[in-house]
Amino acid sequence: METQTIQQPKIEILDEFTTNAQVVEVHDSETTSTDNVEAEFELCLPNEEILVYQNFDEVVDGIVAGSVKKNYKIRPVSTSDEEFDWITIEQVCETEFNLKTLYKPISAHSMKGMFVGTFIGILLKALDTTITFFNVDSRLGWLRLLFVVAILSKRWWIPAIVLLIAVKSGINIAGMVGSLFITTLGVFLVGAVFGGPAGMLVGTIVGYLREKNLPRAADFTPEGKKPFLLGLVAPALFLGFLIPFYFFWVNPMIISLLTD
Repeated sequence: METQTIQQPKIEILDEFTTNAQVVEVHDSETTSTDNVEAEFELCLPNEEILVYQNFDEVVDGIVAGSVKKNYKIRPVSTSDEEFDWITIEQVCETEFNLKTLYKPISAHSMKGMFVGTFIGILLKALDTTITFFNVDSRLGWLRLLFVVAILSKRWWIPAIVLLIAVKSGINIAGMVGSLFITTLGVFLVGAVFGGPAGMLVGTIVGYLREKNLPRAADFTPEGKKPFLLGLVAPALFLGFLIPFYFFWVNPMIISLLTD
């Protein structure tokens, strides 16, 4: 279908959309299409007219131009004897960051910030824990690094070498494995608990600053105060309580366990 072209970032065909779409039995229905067009998506208008699109970028152009509304239904064109279930444009736009920014730019950045912050938080905590191991016992520090290398490289013979080194070094194997397990669990937990809210804070601010410069759906409605309450106030209060609790009680207790 010929639609007005608007300059904006290209959107890849949604894997989540096509993967999660439910398959239903084929029913005969009257549809309209364009001849000699390899359509990838069908759009159902409120009057039940069916329009076809060659790619999802055309649909996004229509969203921005106003010819495609968030309550319209869409589905991938089936290449077999089965058809996909219909899903609203609004639901599709919840599955991918660049699409979600068309309707909820601040919330989209908040969620992306949370995931990025969680990943960075885990990395930083892993570095901090490794340094702590080296300060307590350099042998434990090197053994921990070998375990990390084993996990990342999937060289499962490395743990055997680690155990051999531990035995030769006179390290309590049971205590070493226990401390490695507990601290690794702590790395993921602490990294996620601190990194997620911090990333959400940053993401919300970035979303607010970028909001006016991003492509926007024609039927966009302001998000109101909700993204600021969830993306700024809640994480700030959570971190304000958690930071002193962790540094003045949890962290000293972990160091005490490692040195005993």
